[in-house]
Amino acid sequence: MSKFEFNVTKTKNRSEIIHKKINEYKNISDQVYFDLKQSKNYWIDAASESFNSAASLDYNLLNSVVSSISSYQDSVDYFTDELQNIFTSKNYSSDNMDIIYDSFYIECCKSKLSNTKKFIDNSIDNFSTCIVPSEYEYMDTLNEVFSSLYYIKDDINNLVFDLNNTSNRIESLVTRCQSNVASITYNEVDNNISRGLWSLVSVMPIKDLNITNDKVNSIPSKIVKNDNTYIIKSSEEKSVVK
Repeated sequence: MSKFEFNVTKTKNRSEIIHKKINEYKNISDQVYFDLKQSKNYWIDAASESFNSAASLDYNLLNSVVSSISSYQDSVDYFTDELQNIFTSKNYSSDNMDIIYDSFYIECCKSKLSNTKKFIDNSIDNFSTCIVPSEYEYMDTLNEVFSSLYYIKDDINNLVFDLNNTSNRIESLVTRCQSNVASITYNEVDNNISRGLWSLVSVMPIKDLNITNDKVNSIPSKIVKNDNTYIIKSSEEKSVVK
């Protein structure tokens, strides 16, 4: 027994946005992790190995979370497409398809149709046993009503069949999607923020640099960034590197 209200068109539009955001996150995550991995090429100390190990664990965990979200969204997409197919196969338009489904009302409708069919069967039996003089002025009308009862009975049978078919397909779809969602691994991320301890350290001088002016090398200096220009300032000179 299922009950839901579902707008196929709105869900498809929102799904496109979600898939786009998932792809954007993947691209950013991959780029950030790629940059972090490069740090071991120029960060050489005991902490770098632990840092890269922690970054790798976080990257893998976040990827598993994204994978779960993608799997869940794929299940939503599958439900949306299959539900739309059920109704378009019945010649309903897919434009702004808004579906309100309640299996309780389906069963009520089938029950009322079944009762209606009983009345029609009784009417057919009564007509069959009814003896009417051939010269009766409304004889043609009676024959017409009698014949129409069979058409109405056929229409009811077709309607009940259609209701059963549609309801069974929807219930089967709901069951499959519930099973798919239940099989998705749920991943949870620790919300605690990791804080690294850091400090500035002196850079070890490289002795093989080809320096021709020892005086310049000994001048205290600092680098100031101004837009795209790096200004090297010292107490004795100033040079600009772009």
